[in-house]
Amino acid sequence: MSTTKQSVERTMFHICLEKFKKYLKKDDVVYDIGKSETLDYKDDFEGYKYSTIDRDEGRNPDYVIDAETDRLLTLPPPHALILNGVAEQCDNPIKLMENISELMSERMSELMSELMPVKRYVLFGVISVGFPLYERDYFRFTPNGMYRLLERLKFKILEENFCYRNKILSYMYFITEKK
Repeated sequence: MSTTKQSVERTMFHICLEKFKKYLKKDDVVYDIGKSETLDYKDDFEGYKYSTIDRDEGRNPDYVIDAETDRLLTLPPPHALILNGVAEQCDNPIKLMENISELMSERMSELMSELMPVKRYVLFGVISVGFPLYERDYFRFTPNGMYRLLERLKFKILEENFCYRNKILSYMYFITEKK
């Protein structure tokens, strides 16, 4: 990826990341699924229990797990997940999203405090049609498709941001809360 593309992607991500972090507390467990080959977000999560998950051991993630095919329930329960530009590179992005939904749902009882349930959040970054294709891309999403998928998996959209290149939708970010 060229430096220009890295800068555009990182800038778009940071705008939404700052919005996302206002929902989190220090020491919250945060998983970043799909460790980037070129971008590292660890410094952005200083003070959080931030870990990376990827199926490629060569990327040196904290957890080597294929989030698309493996159940994620073996992990310590998270408060938040980041899925940035990953779903469109999966053979079965719906299965990936179902695994994420399962992880955030089944761990509710483990995350309950005596007085109030801990809220669980997911930041979805999704490449749309106007962004240059990567060699591993299989799918592209539309806003309507994401709305339907998130509703089906019981994610409440708290904030959304659409990024355009030359008036064509290129990237979508959704900050969600698991219902």
